[in-house]
Amino acid sequence: LLYFKEYLQQLAASGVNVVLVVNPYYPDFLEKIKKEHPQIYARHLAWLQELKSLASPHIEILDFFEGIKNTTSTPQFWNDGVHFSCHSAFLMIKDSLLLKE
Repeated sequence: LLYFKEYLQQLAASGVNVVLVVNPYYPDFLEKIKKEHPQIYARHLAWLQELKSLASPHIEILDFFEGIKNTTSTPQFWNDGVHFSCHSAFLMIKDSLLLKE
């Protein structure tokens, strides 16, 4: 994490815009982790906070750990229990720096 932070700071100092995307878990699997493995879920939340602490004018963190807004675990949004659909990918990045004018 230390080297990752240093690298991001170098990029930001050079004026490079970076977008970090925290991918979602399949909703049903995330609920299972919360219920059956709260210690793992807590470690994920701690890691997420570490990533969020990297945010700056040149570093944007897109957090989808808890899911993609207005989606479900249906095939429209998930190809299977691991991979989100192209539609979901678009929903995740549409408001990021990548598509801002």
